[in-house]
Amino acid sequence: MERNPMQEIDLMWMFALLITPLVFGFICLGLEKRGGEWTYWLAGIGGAITLGLALGIISLFKFDTVDQFGVLDDDSVRIQTSLLDRGKMSELSPDSNIKSSFDWIGKIRWIPRLGIDFHVGLDGASLSLIVMTALIFFFGLLACWRNGEYSGRLLALLLFGESMVIGALLSLNWVLWLVFLSGAGIVSFMVLQGWAKGNRESILKKYLSSTVAAGLILAALGFYCRQLDLKAFANPNEIKAAENQLKRAHPDWTDSQIHRYLNWNTYNLLALQRAGMAAVENKIPGAEAASPLANSTVQSLGFLAVLIGGLLMTGLLPPGNWLSPVLQDSSPGVSLSLGASFSALALSGILKFGVNIFPLGLLQLAPVITWASLVALLLVNFRILGLCRNFSMSPWVGLWTWLVFLLALSGAFQGEINSWKSKTFSGGLFWFLCAQVAFAGLVMAIHLARKSVLVDSLDSQVGLGKAAPGVMAAIGFFSLAVCGFPLLGGFTGLAMFVPGIFQLGIFPGGVLSLSFLLLTYGLFRFAWQFLGDIPVIPAKQMQLGEMILVTSMGVILLMTGVFPNLVLSWMQPSVAAIPEIILTHSKF
Repeated sequence: MERNPMQEIDLMWMFALLITPLVFGFICLGLEKRGGEWTYWLAGIGGAITLGLALGIISLFKFDTVDQFGVLDDDSVRIQTSLLDRGKMSELSPDSNIKSSFDWIGKIRWIPRLGIDFHVGLDGASLSLIVMTALIFFFGLLACWRNGEYSGRLLALLLFGESMVIGALLSLNWVLWLVFLSGAGIVSFMVLQGWAKGNRESILKKYLSSTVAAGLILAALGFYCRQLDLKAFANPNEIKAAENQLKRAHPDWTDSQIHRYLNWNTYNLLALQRAGMAAVENKIPGAEAASPLANSTVQSLGFLAVLIGGLLMTGLLPPGNWLSPVLQDSSPGVSLSLGASFSALALSGILKFGVNIFPLGLLQLAPVITWASLVALLLVNFRILGLCRNFSMSPWVGLWTWLVFLLALSGAFQGEINSWKSKTFSGGLFWFLCAQVAFAGLVMAIHLARKSVLVDSLDSQVGLGKAAPGVMAAIGFFSLAVCGFPLLGGFTGLAMFVPGIFQLGIFPGGVLSLSFLLLTYGLFRFAWQFLGDIPVIPAKQMQLGEMILVTSMGVILLMTGVFPNLVLSWMQPSVAAIPEIILTHSKF
């Protein structure tokens, strides 16, 4: 039965999330010359509404998946909350008891002849990335507040970039994902061209080389998958409609001609994920699935290509590390927004394409990824220690968070199957998201420290209101403090993450623990550099500015303790279902 987009409430929510920053971006662009202070207000309101929509969708998503299936009461049905399982019921089981308004999958036909649709959907991982993106972009817009070097054009570009990133995170069609990726890339290029500090020519060259290379790798994989016969995994109603359309357009064609034409019929990521899962199932003796992605070499090369493309996209991987000088020298609004954009896009690509479409390749390469990540982790740690006396350490901290996540990823898919594997994966993912937010705070704190703004904010003689925006000072100071401890993801995230990673053995677990300790030591040395001389203000002498700062830090501390617990209990089932499905089917 054909879906009616107007009846899909979930699709309307996702469309609103996608379009809101775009609308406010055009308004800011239109008011660039005559909007004045209103432009900053509108940009901030647009970022706040987008963040509010993302947080609202969390509650709706939890109700429609976790609550409806009773996952919190029965872990055995956790797999039903996954995007893969909901996609099967949506596309392959038209008589399922899940209504299209509540499955958080929506599709509008766009270019059916080429298999390109406006196909969007959510799972726990993509929704978490959207919340992270909206939160950091909101911080970035706040950092632009009443800053003379910013214009309405930059605020508009930041909002456009946020919309493009959210679109990529929602996409369930490979070409649609590439369209949003290209949009985000063009917007980021314009931001760098106009507002990057330092050697702008070198930054742009590195940006173009790494981003274009990553895009070409992922596009080539998409076109390769387009040539595969995925009819056994595609929506039968869509195939039937395409066959009827071809018969009307070409009445002289035989059935064999129509079959050959439809062999390469879709960019649908859900169909590709089903084919990728069948590649794992084919390794079970007697399996009936016949996946065109079952070749072990194709799986390994495919996952390796996705991983390389994702790491290139981060902008932190030498020699194309264009993001490093941006984080060091450019303004906070530019640094935070670009860092969040490409972290989300890179992780989205690795999860959507690597883990879901090439799971057998991940299973085969997990030991190699583990040892490569361990070696790189120690090298990056010592690099951070060498730079902790200056302000150029932040890009290396960003790379460190990526390496720890890769270690969690390989740990979830390596060794014997047990109940901790899914918790390793979901705990590592949410740890990474919290680490990215804290990393954004570290970048902000470094910018404030370089101008002595953070110190002046705490000085009772200067006053918070005269020196810096109070909200950003609080966020920067607190986030730096969080980065000083190996508890970036909250107690819940690490409690799930650390036991799982120890499955790799004593040595890898010891290296990981040592890495956390080295980072802690380096960040404490860095913090002492510019916070050691701050005079202690007695409580009774605190002025209004200091009271606001302390209160803001307390509220943020409370939210940081509560938020990971809510996220892990609400969205963890949908994320944990990913490795559970793969590992369950890989028992051979």
